[in-house]
Amino acid sequence: MSATTINRNLDYLGQLLTKALAEGVQPVANLDLGALRRRKALRERDEQPAFTADDVQKLFTHPVWQGWKDKTRWQEPGCS
Repeated sequence: MSATTINRNLDYLGQLLTKALAEGVQPVANLDLGALRRRKALRERDEQPAFTADDVQKLFTHPVWQGWKDKTRWQEPGCS
């Protein structure tokens, strides 16, 4: 399982234990769920691959960058 899934499940367990304590149920053992949380190896923005040269080339061939027909038809090629 991913770190996000494990941490989400630990949050659910924590909510369950909190509710049980509020209802007067004593836990069998004192659990520290924070110690069980997993850390991600990379930040989400670092996991996303960078643009390739082909991606950039395709992006800048759009009419917005090359010239568009008119203000209402800016996605159509033109000479503006």
